[in-house]
Amino acid sequence: MNLTTLPKIVLRLQYKIARFPLGLVEQQLRFLPTDAPPRLMYERGLGMLDGIVGSVLDDQEIATRGALATERADAVKRAEKLDAHAAAEKRAADAELRRAHERAAAEQEAAQKKAAEPAKVSLKDAVAKQLEVKEAQERAHDEGEVAEFEKIEHKNP
Repeated sequence: MNLTTLPKIVLRLQYKIARFPLGLVEQQLRFLPTDAPPRLMYERGLGMLDGIVGSVLDDQEIATRGALATERADAVKRAEKLDAHAAAEKRAADAELRRAHERAAAEQEAAQKKAAEPAKVSLKDAVAKQLEVKEAQERAHDEGEVAEFEKIEHKNP
């Protein structure tokens, strides 16, 4: 038996006793969402404590548990940042897409108006020509009636 073995055994027992209430708190924090700041802060702190105690007591199980808890808290924090970054990029892409749709709709509307103008002009021309033809027909009809009336008048003086 080594000189440091007995104190390490005593410290390990004391740490297990001290860690018990911390474990109860940890269980209560499990009801919070995994990305809740209080939960992450507590898990990270407890993981660091386990890591330090595990390395001091030369206990790989405690040190590994601490390293895993710390890494998990850090991973959740990184994932949170990545999610926020992805959400910002998505909002920017959605805004750009909306602007592109608006530009396309405006261009389409302008093209439709431009295409409709010659049709309006040709429609106006067609209506004007039809009106001219009708007026010409009416004049011809009127002139025909006048000519017939004059013939009748020349026959019956």
